[in-house]
Amino acid sequence: MAEYYVAELGPARAEEPYVSFRRPGYGDEVCWSLPWAGIWSEAEVMRAAALNDGITTVAVPRDDVHALATEPAPGRIDGDVGPEVRNSASNRRALVLAARRDIARNGAVEIPPADVAAQGNEDTRKALGALLPLLGREENIGNDRLWRLRVELLVALHSDDRRRDQPAVKAVNAIAEGAKTASSERRTPQRPVHPRPEPGQAQVAILRPLPPHVPPPPPPPDTEVSTRVMKA
Repeated sequence: MAEYYVAELGPARAEEPYVSFRRPGYGDEVCWSLPWAGIWSEAEVMRAAALNDGITTVAVPRDDVHALATEPAPGRIDGDVGPEVRNSASNRRALVLAARRDIARNGAVEIPPADVAAQGNEDTRKALGALLPLLGREENIGNDRLWRLRVELLVALHSDDRRRDQPAVKAVNAIAEGAKTASSERRTPQRPVHPRPEPGQAQVAILRPLPPHVPPPPPPPDTEVSTRVMKA
């Protein structure tokens, strides 16, 4: 089974030198050092959508985190225990995109059956089901708006307030319908459209001037010379 680190990327931690990671079994406690952070199992991540919202709290596959890790600056961490992930904009974005690709790969588990859904109604589940294939497309991995809609739908599934899911459901349905229409248009060959004249409008021929007349060149002179015999 896959193993993860859970990174906290909220605005409150934007100024820290290293990315903060949640420690399994310690509630909301976080740390910078990967050995201290510890590993989350796939089952733990799948059970808690809050651990992987694709926006600020993201569950990132272990190998993707290790690819970004470096040793800490001396004296910044007790015992200089490393590695850590530097808290740069590029590293934060890389963590988010890696988490989203993993969510897209495992997206089907997010749609609960109707009999075990906490509070969400059928419209919310259908909207989430329509959204997940869109999130799985590579061009949408970086689309923050779509991923925020996913968060809103997941929250709505566990809420008894039916009003809070309506904007997200409507937005997802509109996006899904637009994607379906665009896909249909791409599959249908387009014929050239020739404008038709209005009723009663005469057809006007476009007359182009003829090229100027050029007379043919004269024939070449004869190369044979005839000799006439004159009679005296």
